[in-house]
Parts: sequence; C-alpha cells; structure tokens
Amino acid sequence: MIVSGVAAEKQDILTGDPDEWESMLAINTLAPMRLTRAFAPAMAKRGRGAIVTVGSLAGTFASAGSAPYASSKWGVRGWVLSTYEELRKHGINTMVIEPGFVATDMVVHNERLVPDKMIKPEDVAEAALLPLHLGPNATPLELTLKCVLRPYKGAA
Repeated sequence: MIVSGVAAEKQDILTGDPDEWESMLAINTLAPMRLTRAFAPAMAKRGRGAIVTVGSLAGTFASAGSAPYASSKWGVRGWVLSTYEELRKHGINTMVIEPGFVATDMVVHNERLVPDKMIKPEDVAEAALLPLHLGPNATPLELTLKCVLRPYKGAA
C-alpha cells in the first residue's frame, strides 16, 4: 500500500485559509492513518506486509512559508515511526519516503522551480519498492530523497 498527499494553496500563517489546511491535514495525515487501519489487520493475519507512506523533507526540516503542509507531513512521519513499533511484531514493515521537490502538478507551477532538476515521480515509486527487495530481517524505516542539484532558478 502506498499513500501520498496534497499541499494547501495558501500556506501563509497570517493570511492562509484554516479550512484549506484542515482539508490538507485530512488527506495528508488522516488518510494514511485510516488506510493503515483498513489494511493492517489483514496483513497481520497473514503475518507479513508493507505499508509505504510518502512524507516530505518538510516533515523533517522546518522552513518558513510551509507550516501547514510541514505539520501534516510531520504527522505522517510520526505516524509511520509509531506504527512501525506496533506492527513489526506482526511482520508488517512500515516506511516513510521523505522526498524533496518532486516534479508533480503540486509544484511544477512554481516559477522558481526547475522541473528538470527535481526528483522524478518514477524515482519515488521505485523507492517505494525497497521493502519488497529486502530480506525479512531488514526494514527501511525512513528514506530521504534529495535533489542532486538545487531545483531553484537563480540559486547559487
């Protein structure tokens, strides 16, 4: 099972829309929680399974201008790390992928970003397969994907 998310359009704390943030939290944080609850019992019954959730570097490293989104992804990270501790005794691996900028519709409209320098969605999908390629005694809990080159126009 793989879960991703969305970003709110107005992230500014002083002028942003809390209703939009609530919707984003429901998709980014509550959806993975509900999906884990929906699928984990069957995995536990089989004695194996893998749940991969797409977080974000924003869920690990704070930055100005993205507090609502970052909060939702911090919640995802906390959820995955906690569910790992609870579900591993049932043979279920959980992993959070924390990519930097991924060339998706969510960010390519930003004129400051250069899509060719961003992480490709296929790379995130490939990373999600990692738990399936490892033996039963190895689990990747957190996987950070960073852009090799800075994805900003005019950045030093």
